[in-house]
Amino acid sequence: MPLEPFAVASAIAAAAPLTVGAVWLALVRPVQRANAALRARLAELEARLAASRRPSEPDEQTEYLLEICDAAPMLMWRENDTGDVVWANRAYLEALRQLRPGRDRHGWPLPRLFGDLGRPEVDAGRRRCRIEAADGSEHWFDIVPAPWPRDGAVWFATDAAPLVQAEAAVRQFVAALTETFAQLGTGLAVFGADGRLSIFNPALARMTGIAPEWLSRRPDVARFLDELRRRALVPEPGDWSAWRARMARILRDARAGVFEERWSVPAGRTFRVTGRPHPEGALALMFEDVTAEITLRQRLRAELELGQAVLDRLPLAVAVFDRRGRMVLANAPLRRLWALGEDEPLEPPALAEVLRRMARQLASGTDTAAIGEAIRRLAASSAPAAETRLDLALRDGRRIEARIGRGSARHVICIFAPIPAARASLPAARGQLTAPLADDQRSGTRKRVGA
Repeated sequence: MPLEPFAVASAIAAAAPLTVGAVWLALVRPVQRANAALRARLAELEARLAASRRPSEPDEQTEYLLEICDAAPMLMWRENDTGDVVWANRAYLEALRQLRPGRDRHGWPLPRLFGDLGRPEVDAGRRRCRIEAADGSEHWFDIVPAPWPRDGAVWFATDAAPLVQAEAAVRQFVAALTETFAQLGTGLAVFGADGRLSIFNPALARMTGIAPEWLSRRPDVARFLDELRRRALVPEPGDWSAWRARMARILRDARAGVFEERWSVPAGRTFRVTGRPHPEGALALMFEDVTAEITLRQRLRAELELGQAVLDRLPLAVAVFDRRGRMVLANAPLRRLWALGEDEPLEPPALAEVLRRMARQLASGTDTAAIGEAIRRLAASSAPAAETRLDLALRDGRRIEARIGRGSARHVICIFAPIPAARASLPAARGQLTAPLADDQRSGTRKRVGA
């Protein structure tokens, strides 16, 4: 049976005198030997652990991450402190093969595809690079660096060709719109969602006399209205502040609909101002100088009123019917003759309505069918036709002559003139329609209607 260390030490102490050297040999020396063995074992374990961490053979997770990088649709590569490409994914290698044929067969480090991109900590942010391939085609990439805790930098590049093409299409579209706006005679001012002027055309500067440099400062609606007022190009209200606030409110509400006003300005001009909403809260104001149009309209209205006044002073009753049979013009004697009333109707009365009112003023037994037939026949055809003349008897005993002929543009002119008493007393078959009478002095057809 082996002896315990304590028993051995007790036996030695009992057998021999107790000395320091004996105690050191018996107790301390074994402990030192055990500690040395333990340190050797720990050093061996640390060496094995360090060996397991060496990247000589990638583990499963590393291979998984490399496969993800190779499957990424963007270009990825890493550069060291000297700018050498020390790692790249499959997309980078494919782009190098297509855009730089022959250079992809070099060993590591790989050639630079985009040249010197600088230091990411200094030139941080997205940048766009253009590469011209060997066949002369252009390729665009958006490049952005990523933070890298070690030396060098990691870069990512995405294909920017669709975006470049879209931007070019937008620029062409804007250029086309600008050229179109420049040719417009209507002044255009587009205010963005922030209420400031973003687009204007040369017609606005010409029409208002405002310098393009001032418009380029992007004034807001209030300042723009103030400038128009300074040039006497807006109506001068009694309270300018209230009018400007009202206009700002109207223009703000016009973002949901169409706003239109006509401004008669102190400068003697007239503007038609139209506001139309645009996407994302923008507002387009169109200024159209309608001074010439208003002047022409006023002149035409004055001429029409003058012509109507001249017709009203004639002793003859005159009416004009259009090709659809509507009475589009009548003078005062005709309205009094047939009791049509003095007020102008909103819509021209139809032929049937006029004939119905005429029948009320004719003598009993007098038919208006011949009048309606003559008007419809002349309005329906543009072929030459002789003037039709009819003798009519009124309820008060007077007799009138109706002359129905063609005017311009297939309009029919009807003139009702009183028949002199001497001619009215000539023998005739009362109450019957007579045969057409030939008249050497008049070309046309005469009929006698009524007693």
